Amino acid sequence: MPQDYDSDSDSGSDVSVTEVQLGVGDGPLEGDDELNPLVSRMGGRAAWLPKTKLPPSKETTCQHCEQPMELLVQIFAPLTDSVYDRILLVWGCARSVCQRKKNGSVKAIRMLSYNERWAAKVAKKLERKAAKEARLKAQQEARLAKEQEAQEKKKVNPFSSAPLNGGGAGAGLGGALFGDNPFSSDEAKPEEEQGPQQEEDESDEDEEEDEEAQMVEELAVKASLKETIRGDDEDWAQEWPAYRPPQYINTYPEPSSSARAAQAPSKKDAQRASKLVEGEGTAMKGWEQEKYESMMIEGVDDVFERFVKRVSNDGTQVVRYEFGGHPLPFNGQGESYDMLWPHDAPSSSSRRFSDAKVPRCEACGGPRVFELQLMPNLVNVLRPSLINGGHAGDEQSQEAQTKDDAASREAARKREIEEALGRKLPQQTQSEDGVVRTKPSTVDEVGEGKIPKRTGLSWSTAMVFVCREDCHGDDDKVGSWRTEWVAVQFEE
Repeated sequence: MPQDYDSDSDSGSDVSVTEVQLGVGDGPLEGDDELNPLVSRMGGRAAWLPKTKLPPSKETTCQHCEQPMELLVQIFAPLTDSVYDRILLVWGCARSVCQRKKNGSVKAIRMLSYNERWAAKVAKKLERKAAKEARLKAQQEARLAKEQEAQEKKKVNPFSSAPLNGGGAGAGLGGALFGDNPFSSDEAKPEEEQGPQQEEDESDEDEEEDEEAQMVEELAVKASLKETIRGDDEDWAQEWPAYRPPQYINTYPEPSSSARAAQAPSKKDAQRASKLVEGEGTAMKGWEQEKYESMMIEGVDDVFERFVKRVSNDGTQVVRYEFGGHPLPFNGQGESYDMLWPHDAPSSSSRRFSDAKVPRCEACGGPRVFELQLMPNLVNVLRPSLINGGHAGDEQSQEAQTKDDAASREAARKREIEEALGRKLPQQTQSEDGVVRTKPSTVDEVGEGKIPKRTGLSWSTAMVFVCREDCHGDDDKVGSWRTEWVAVQFEE
């Protein structure tokens, strides 16, 4: 069924959360967690899955300035009943001049590693599932046979003197009119009652095994971190620039209240608001007036308003995750919006999400689906002053970081003055040589060429689409990687 991008997936039910998982920062990584690929994080350097060939370093260089990009997030996201460990890694260029160009400044890689231990567990679960289905089928057939037998008994003449059921408590007129004696023994009943109890025991057993298997898996992965299969490059990620310190990403289900708060006004309510403006109808109450006031303001982007309402439940979220779900558009403008929410509705707010135009997987040719979305708060957390390392001539020293912080404070002070004066101040920046320039330089000298300075992430949201079939290499038991597709939106 077609579904609006911000509709509440649990509307009409008693469930209090949606299918979306929200990722929030949870403090700096501790111990050796930066080397553990099972730990989801933002910033830092990539932690590769064991026994997996690494992608070449060029896969994480900016398509425009050809410089190394910084890791934005790494998410451990194995799929249900998959025999593969699975991570998603997203890199981004911190140079705004590159980000405004079409694609290439944000890249995503999906990495898979065959997990023999988990494969055995999945096979065991599938065997249990097959046995359970066979048991339920047998019970259903027994119930149908019993019901058919009861129907046949009802066809017997109740005034007949012939004994029913071979005589006993269920025989004669009483047994025929009122059916089987509910207090009599029934061989099929204990078998039926046994099913739910057995299923509950199996469910508890599965949960205990899952928790135990997860602990065993973490220890096994840590022990096998050195088993990474190198590609043409060594572990180039350790030489790449990175946001420091890396931080944990903790996830929790999105409350459904935030989705309901972002619901679009009904057509009836919109017509009522329109009549009010034209002088028709009765006066609205204060809260109603406030609710629809923004609808009457020309030029207001209602898609952005709904975005704000949806994320206002937790503004600290840095990631939204829902495999096969729908992304949340930042605004109703730009190439990415027109592509993913095509012009098939009279207004931008009523357009429906469609991934029909998303490029298909280059490896297997299959369709791609939405999996995760980087949120505006990630831009606030990963500031350019936190970047350490990189190629020669592109490093930011502690002195440079201090200057960046001072510039940020000066910019905030300038905004306060402009608000007080009610007008914009001329843009002036004094360089180290004492010359006042109307526009600061955004270019650094590197060798004989020039590259843009790291001025920070400038997009508002980045949406990652992955192969729906989670395709892998030719050898099922060898780890592999795939590049995926990213769409970005900016504050227009």
